[in-house]
This record gives sequence, structure tokens and C-alpha cells, in this order.
Amino acid sequence: MASDTTIRIRAYNVGFGDCLLVRIPDGSATRWLLIDFGNAPGQQNDRFQDIAEDIEKETGGHLDVVVMTTNTSTISKASAPPGRCSTA
Repeated sequence: MASDTTIRIRAYNVGFGDCLLVRIPDGSATRWLLIDFGNAPGQQNDRFQDIAEDIEKETGGHLDVVVMTTNTSTISKASAPPGRCSTA
């Protein structure tokens, strides 16, 4: 069976824009890139938990790169459960 060399992009509507999950084949590995997943301060988002669970299911709980295209001080700490995410 041939390996899957298809780049896949999944878009999630998080309420104030889109969040993108990108799957990138890398030889025998798969790399995951997450772009713009978070809540604006004070935002009530009924879909947020379901989206987070779907991303975790898709990636097996592993992300290689997380990209935020906005000032991170505007992103709620609720974007990631404690101990599940780090910033560098």
C-alpha cells in the first residue's frame, strides 16, 4: 500500500474567524500544524470544546507547530487545558 502524501487542511469555524488544522506527510511520519485556535476575551463559544476534542482526536493529542496570528494577550487561557500546552 502506498503511503499517503496528501496535505490535508481542515477548517473550523470558531465563531470570530477560522481555525486551521493542517496535516503534512513527512516520510513515515505525519506533522500537525494548528493555526489560530482560541477564544476572544469574554467570548461565549458553544462549539469550542467540541472543536478541541476533534483536534485532539485527529492529531492523537500531538501538535508539531502552533501558530497564532493575533496578539496572544487577547486569547483566553481557556484555549488549552492546563498541562496540555506550552508556549516558547
